[in-house]
Amino acid sequence: MLRYSSGELIPFEYYNDIFDEPFYEDSEFEVDDYNEHFVNAESTPVSYEEMYITEELHELRALSNYEFDSKKVFSNYENRKDAADFTTCIEQMTNEFSTFIEDIIRVKKIFMPFVDELCDHNSYPTTQKVIDTFQKYIGVISSGSMCMGHTVIETKKGPILCETYRFTSLGAFLYFELFKCIEEKFMPVKCRNCGRWFIMKHTTFSHYCKRLVSSNPPKTCRDNAMSHNFKEKIKSDPVWEIYNRAYKQHYARYMKKKMSKSQFAEWGEYAIQLRQKAADGELEMEEYQRLIKI
Repeated sequence: MLRYSSGELIPFEYYNDIFDEPFYEDSEFEVDDYNEHFVNAESTPVSYEEMYITEELHELRALSNYEFDSKKVFSNYENRKDAADFTTCIEQMTNEFSTFIEDIIRVKKIFMPFVDELCDHNSYPTTQKVIDTFQKYIGVISSGSMCMGHTVIETKKGPILCETYRFTSLGAFLYFELFKCIEEKFMPVKCRNCGRWFIMKHTTFSHYCKRLVSSNPPKTCRDNAMSHNFKEKIKSDPVWEIYNRAYKQHYARYMKKKMSKSQFAEWGEYAIQLRQKAADGELEMEEYQRLIKI
């Protein structure tokens, strides 16, 4: 891009002064030479802050004289189409992001309390329990839809037919996974020790996960919970307190070789039977205490 100055052609990039000094009408040039200049010859002094570059990118004009002509711009079909496509894209992105945020909030405020209530007892929830809890939480819904299909996957043993799922939102995926877990007897449970979630199989029920909480010695949340619960049970239940005291005494005898391994195992089974009878009220505490020492 060039500009005349004293009869010479000088590259525009060398004119750094146009960003520092106001633009004035140049009397050396006629109005007909307007397109050869960067400054509107009809304007009075204008600072560069009030200037803009025209669509042709070859001249500067005063911003105060500029008006956006929407009719002119959008009279072109391509411009209208591009603007419509851009608006549609922005709207789609906004809607998807809004749905994503709503899904996250729904998990926190509805899905988590829903699952917590399903697992409020020390057993896997029955079908009736799931139905009653689901009817109570009307907010347990899916924000999207799921499309199921099939595909063939090659494996070392040969091709296999697999199900495929496509979800329109994160909420649809989480909703599907939650009820699929409940249906297949894999319940999401929040650990009462570390507060993190884990999947519990229906074969064993526990409110505590198996994540390591210490490496030396290796202990899990479930190990700590069992130890804590056992200590609390001993403190609060006299039946267990008597059993624990007798167990320590017999274990000490076994370690000192005063009891054989088979004798200790036999006593262990006998002590458990006595403990159960005492817990059921079939044995008086004094009788239970006397028999378990034998």
